[in-house]
Amino acid sequence: MSFVTALEAVRKLNKDLYLVTLPDETDVIFTLPSLKQASQYAQLLSTADGNSSLQNIIYNHIFEEYVADKYLAVHDESVAAGIPETIAKVIMYLSGADDSVFQEYTETLLEVFRGQTSNVLSTMKRTICQVFSGYKISDVENLSYQELVRVYVEAEKVLLEQGIIEEGLKFKEQEKPKPFTIESAIRQDSKDYRQFDAPEGGPQDRLTNDPAYKAKMEEFRIKQRLREGG
Repeated sequence: MSFVTALEAVRKLNKDLYLVTLPDETDVIFTLPSLKQASQYAQLLSTADGNSSLQNIIYNHIFEEYVADKYLAVHDESVAAGIPETIAKVIMYLSGADDSVFQEYTETLLEVFRGQTSNVLSTMKRTICQVFSGYKISDVENLSYQELVRVYVEAEKVLLEQGIIEEGLKFKEQEKPKPFTIESAIRQDSKDYRQFDAPEGGPQDRLTNDPAYKAKMEEFRIKQRLREGG
């Protein structure tokens, strides 16, 4: 990947970036047109249907317009024939402008984005837009993370004062795994040993008759002998 191209794209474009790796391992970084632009390109392609020369002109235009590496898009003669058309079709597909797969692609996107709406960042963005009507989601995404949190806290304060929410945003506590200790391992081994030696026909009988369990207990006995010095 051309990291210089990627970094330049991040700095200059301020848009979502997409990447396609060609068979020759060339990485093509590109952005997407607006909904209106994608619709216009789709109409032009439909008008040129059956005229491959006109369609190639449109595909080449899309390739040159949205590929981040302008040298690759315009000057690089190593770009194989058909690559601009392929990338342009990918751009149209990701823009929802390919009618043949529109429903399937949109359903996939809906599932992906619905799965992201419950995270903390999405909650903060929605809250800001809900409280401060001058903000749009795109505005919020242009804030730095610290600015976003600061504006969210202001929005949260409004909701608290109005009684709409009872408490501020909190992270759910995650259960931490218990640290491993020799003592806990020995206690567990002893517990397993007692279960293994339970009287025949008792509540542990079905468990202790299991071959895998017997193998585990034999391993325990070996460990015990090693602890006791043979």
